[in-house]
Amino acid sequence: MATAPSSRLLAQHPAARLGEKLRKCTVSSQSFLSTRLDDLSNVIDPDQQPKILVSTRLRLVTGKLQEFETFMKTDVLPVYKKAKVGYLVSRRGLGANSNDFILSTVYSKYADLDGGSVLTKALGPEGAAKVLAKLTGVANLVEQVVRSRVEDLSF
Repeated sequence: MATAPSSRLLAQHPAARLGEKLRKCTVSSQSFLSTRLDDLSNVIDPDQQPKILVSTRLRLVTGKLQEFETFMKTDVLPVYKKAKVGYLVSRRGLGANSNDFILSTVYSKYADLDGGSVLTKALGPEGAAKVLAKLTGVANLVEQVVRSRVEDLSF
């Protein structure tokens, strides 16, 4: 059985104490498999951990996977590649709904979020709305989350 990263980083007794303290703070948890789809992603620097991620979870309508992949490859991915912005697409698997896809835009600072999404900045508000309208009947927005990497708490 694999050793948890916290156990490898800390001596066994401190890791156990940390685990006990963290369990007291946990109301619920969920574990699931997520697989990055490189053919739908624009990975700028695979060795660099993103400082900020804006992640959008979409749930595809059953039977619309091919349409979604075509949309991503023809309408979205070229915009991110031209803008040289990191874009990561992952699909949830075991332990979650396999129709859920996570679309994450990589940012280095919060100021990069000003002025709208990459699509809006590249295509203008009307152009971005026209592109996103193609998702109607293909996918539904589930949630959008902004995550920041805190170096002292990350491994």
